[in-house]
Amino acid sequence: MDVVYGMQVVDENDKYVSIAERGAAVFSEVAAPGRFLAELFPSLAYVPAWLPGAQFKRDAAKWARDLVALREVPWGAAIDAMVW
Repeated sequence: MDVVYGMQVVDENDKYVSIAERGAAVFSEVAAPGRFLAELFPSLAYVPAWLPGAQFKRDAAKWARDLVALREVPWGAAIDAMVW
């Protein structure tokens, strides 16, 4: 965090560390090859999320919030800490 955003992380209970850990957990879920049936059948990307068997779409919506927080929260804190 210090190299990229200029923020000191004091302990492992820091909110930025927990955001980064959630992002790493999402990446490890998504990066597993063959994890989702939509990889074999790309047309499944167009099914509605409420459809049984479309759990991957509901998971993706939840994971998207974590990944956006991974990008936006530290960036916003760094911008707020800048002296204009």
